[in-house]
Amino acid sequence: MTYSIIGILASLVLIISNREILFNFKKNNLSKSLKGYRFFLYGVLGYYLTDLLWGILESNKLVISLFIDTTIHFAVMVGTVVLWTLYVVSYLESKTVFSKILKYTSYVFFGLVFLALIVNCFIPIFFEIDADCNYEARMARYITLTIQIL
Repeated sequence: MTYSIIGILASLVLIISNREILFNFKKNNLSKSLKGYRFFLYGVLGYYLTDLLWGILESNKLVISLFIDTTIHFAVMVGTVVLWTLYVVSYLESKTVFSKILKYTSYVFFGLVFLALIVNCFIPIFFEIDADCNYEARMARYITLTIQIL
């Protein structure tokens, strides 16, 4: 349960420091890039939420729920990478070949991770959670981590 406190604190800091962007719903009040930043922040909040739930589920030894949450966690994580990429391209107002490659590469990355997570439901290539709720990363997780760092 202590693990979840980090997600709670991170969510609170994110909400407090970005409240004007997160809760500003007046039409045409935010630029296109700030709207992209808002979606990125929503993705980060989703990431924090799944991370927060992970601690609760793990401490209560709910194996199936933990597996589902971990799967959603990784999908949200890679979705947040896509949202960050779209925000950066929008912020820079870039219409170069590089920005298009960056944007479409993030879509392909999301699709491949999504497929790996589906396969992971049957064959543990991304992660595995045993009956005692112990998490073990697999090769696909290390590959996606390397790609995210790059």
